[in-house]
Amino acid sequence: MTVAACDDLWKNKFLSSLSATKAFKNQKIYDVGRTLDPSGGTDYFVSLPVEPDAFLADVIAVTWPSAAAGHNMVYLRNMFTEGVGNLRSCAAYNLTVGSWSVRARRVA
Repeated sequence: MTVAACDDLWKNKFLSSLSATKAFKNQKIYDVGRTLDPSGGTDYFVSLPVEPDAFLADVIAVTWPSAAAGHNMVYLRNMFTEGVGNLRSCAAYNLTVGSWSVRARRVA
């Protein structure tokens, strides 16, 4: 699967399931995939414990933008304006059986 196909999967399966929410309408849905590890997966789970201040700064920038003017996001990325998938996250889901939300409930 290509990164573009993975991106389409996230946008068409995950984001579309949130279409009735205010966050969707305002295009304010974020994930933690901005920083990737060497294998292409998210680095969130590895680096966050040693950089909680960077994550907090991202949360402040999302929830109170005027207080964080000029902040460069480290972990959070807007799923509408930036790529949303990565190859490791897409590989975790069976694309031929069911929707992303069904698989996510089964995995969680």
